[in-house]
Amino acid sequence: MRIEQITTSRMIADEGKVFRRKSDGMICGEEITLGYDYYDAGVGLAHPHAARPEDFEEVDMPDYEQPPVIDQVKRLNRTSELIKQNTEEINSLGLSDNDALKVKEWYPHWEDFIGETIEAGFVTLYADNLWRARQTHTAMEVYPPSMDTASLYEVIVEGHEGTADDPIPFTPPMEIFADKYYVQDGVVYRCTRNSGMALSYNLADLVGLYVERV
Repeated sequence: MRIEQITTSRMIADEGKVFRRKSDGMICGEEITLGYDYYDAGVGLAHPHAARPEDFEEVDMPDYEQPPVIDQVKRLNRTSELIKQNTEEINSLGLSDNDALKVKEWYPHWEDFIGETIEAGFVTLYADNLWRARQTHTAMEVYPPSMDTASLYEVIVEGHEGTADDPIPFTPPMEIFADKYYVQDGVVYRCTRNSGMALSYNLADLVGLYVERV
């Protein structure tokens, strides 16, 4: 067991006053112990925020018989800011492919990067799918993520074992690997050799080249 002495700071409002958080208008009461905030405007923060005295303002004590103890406009505006912040940071969170698919709506839209550089490994949302950039390039409107741009993007799919009992759903463009099992249109295939690149063809067209039908 270890006992540590921790020094905290507490703010006490003047008589008849309460503290209101500036970011979302939330009434925090007559006393505040400064610490770390893990939520703001009801949205979980990607990184804890160390509360500071300047994050709050003193206001007249509200009539608690009346329901509004939060500024809804400030709350909604702050929520929008936090959603934008999470979208900007999500590629740096190290999420697995399976976890990324659970929150795919948080990823930046590919259309917002047209004319800009997309770094290799960067993930964007396009046509309701997540796409990972295979190489650093400039996004062009005429070359969106698709089977035709397999050299630039690969679609992210839910992880599977790649066994005969748990084959990997093949969604081109996709790179395939020797001895792994893939399924497309209800048909299971075994990969006979590494493709070494993302394939844009259906597996039925690759029998004898990269796969065999099981």
